[in-house]
Amino acid sequence: SSIVSGVLNPVQPERIAAILYLGVVTTALTTIGETKALGSMSSGEASILLTTEPLWAALFGWLLMGENLGSSAVVGGVCIVMACLLNLVDEAMMNRLKIKVFGDSS
Repeated sequence: SSIVSGVLNPVQPERIAAILYLGVVTTALTTIGETKALGSMSSGEASILLTTEPLWAALFGWLLMGENLGSSAVVGGVCIVMACLLNLVDEAMMNRLKIKVFGDSS
């Protein structure tokens, strides 16, 4: 027997409603919203934002479902946050910082 017939046999409205909710609300609507939101920013900003997706998944898994985060997950999360913060620093600020740390090279 197929997976569909196993899930929907016997046909129960609760199961059909759950499947429709998962397909329409949690997948289609969020994808449409994400696409519209990402269309309003630069590709660089969008790529940085999408890089944080695993961080949010781990954080919400820990907060809402009590999942355990190992040390490698914490280190990875810190690396993602640091990369996002470094992306916020503009080039002029980086040049000023380089001059202060290494001295004036001119």
